[in-house]
Amino acid sequence: MWITDLSTNGTYVNNEKIGKGNTRQISPDDHVTVLKRDNASDSRPNIGFRVVMALQKPKIEDHYALLGEVLGT
Repeated sequence: MWITDLSTNGTYVNNEKIGKGNTRQISPDDHVTVLKRDNASDSRPNIGFRVVMALQKPKIEDHYALLGEVLGT
């Protein structure tokens, strides 16, 4: 998945500014901030989200040990 910074306030991935017009790949568990408040006296929170996505469909073999015999069809 990719993200492009088109904002006037800046877009940050894991606290690193992307830079207006730049594109960056994001991965699961990355933290994207779309409004970062740099002023210490501003008590309002930053606005952001954590990236959660499945890169590929999980396979049954990832969760169960298959012993080779068919139980039913």
